[in-house]
Amino acid sequence: MAKNEKELKGNVAETEAANEAEVKANEATEAATTVEVVEESDEGAKRLQLLRTTRKGQDGRSWNDFFVEGLYRSRKIKADLLPSDTGGYEVLTSMFDDAKEDGKTVDLSVIKYEMRDAKTNKVTKGERYEAILIDNLGITRTCKLKKKEDSDLANLGVLLQLLKIEQNKPA
Repeated sequence: MAKNEKELKGNVAETEAANEAEVKANEATEAATTVEVVEESDEGAKRLQLLRTTRKGQDGRSWNDFFVEGLYRSRKIKADLLPSDTGGYEVLTSMFDDAKEDGKTVDLSVIKYEMRDAKTNKVTKGERYEAILIDNLGITRTCKLKKKEDSDLANLGVLLQLLKIEQNKPA
């Protein structure tokens, strides 16, 4: 019996040591693949106004389309935007209804970010887009947006450059 107990204790010790080694390996892997995200807010900056149109589908149902638009060289350009998930349509519709009731506008917020991969130290920079409404109670509501098509991203880039030029003009 003593021999079996020693074997059992030995097996338990080996298993515990293996588990500890696996936990340490997992922690090392997680630390190596950790991504650090740094965001910059555009708070206080002038923003593009997000607009909404309603259209009727063939089945008679109403659908909302969301976009920003502006003039570039006397031509109207437009960038269509979508909520990042299907629940966002309800959020955006609610935001537009509240904005209309409060006499406000829903604006497009551009948030710059950068991510650093701790393992490779590679930095990835980008921008994400949000609809933003600050209602009469001072509550800020946001909804993440994405481009509808690649051409929308190109037009959005032009509109944002025009906005930046306008902001940098002397008063």
